[in-house]
Order: sequence, then structure tokens, then C-alpha cells
Amino acid sequence: MAGMGEYVVRVVGVTELAAAVEPLAWLYRLSFVGPPWNEREERFAAFAEVFAAHLAHEGVRGVLVWSGDEIVGAAYGWRAAPEIPDAPAFYQAVRGAVDSADHRGLRAPAFEVVNFMVDPGHQRRGLGRRMLSCLVDDADGAWLCTHPEAPARALYESAGFVVRGAITLEDVPLVVMTLDRRL
Repeated sequence: MAGMGEYVVRVVGVTELAAAVEPLAWLYRLSFVGPPWNEREERFAAFAEVFAAHLAHEGVRGVLVWSGDEIVGAAYGWRAAPEIPDAPAFYQAVRGAVDSADHRGLRAPAFEVVNFMVDPGHQRRGLGRRMLSCLVDDADGAWLCTHPEAPARALYESAGFVVRGAITLEDVPLVVMTLDRRL
């Protein structure tokens, strides 16, 4: 457990993430309801189901940030597979968007950052940087997708992530970014 002034930041496993499903559903809504994401209501309604499927992956770990007894930041993911999966279709889209020479950044031992959320009322205080560091600092590399206009994109780029391709899923533009420390 590490503190940041009024914040407590902890790396957590599946059990602690699962126990936080309700506050994380609310945080997801706060983080993605507005521009540039403009998530639809059905995505918010499906959060618990999607989150449960995410937690079923091997090697899930996350970071939770508290301000008092409220979770104000969360990020989670898992170690990437040895080969880019064929399913779900998301992975096919990512594989097709990224030059084959860069596919190694999408495979193990890279860490796949799946979800990254900070309550808008707590942004621009270093929480995102701290969460990202907790997730990927011990990895040889990492990858993620984000909206090209998301404010977090600047954070990812400042941490060394590089855009490797672009996709559109459900009418949402995304950039695929990798961080490679094996060079």
C-alpha cells in the first residue's frame, strides 16, 4: 500500500477487483460517459458481465486508488497471450491494424492494459501516472487501446507508449499503443 497525500494506491489481485465491482461500475460510468468516449447506456449496463469475463483471464492484476473510502481510480489487465488470440473479434482487429513486425509488442511477456479509469474530479493529480507505473513497470512491455482524443493518450505517450495502428470498434475510433522495453 502506498500513499500519495490524500490517496492510497494498492496493487490488487482478482479477489479484490471482484469485490469492488459496484464502485468500479460507477467509476466506469464517470470515466466514459463524456467526450471523447460518449459510451452508450448498454455498455454501462453490461459492465458487471464484461468485468466478470475479464477477471476470468489468467494473471489478472490491477491497481485501485482510494480517496478516503471511495475508489477514485482503477486500472487492470493481464499478461498478454503467447500469440494474439483469434477471438474475440477485438483481437483480430488489433492484429490487422498493427504491422506484423510490431506484433511482438502485443504478445507475452507484454502486459495488456485492459481498463484504465480515473474519476474526472480527481484527474491531473498524478494518479494515472502512478497507476500505469504500478501496472507496467515490472513488465518487458505493454500494450493498450485508447481513443485518439482521450486525455490519457498524452500520459501513455509520456510513459513511452507508441501508436502502432488504429481501429474502429462499434463506431469508436481507437489507437493501438505499445511500450517495448526489450529494445
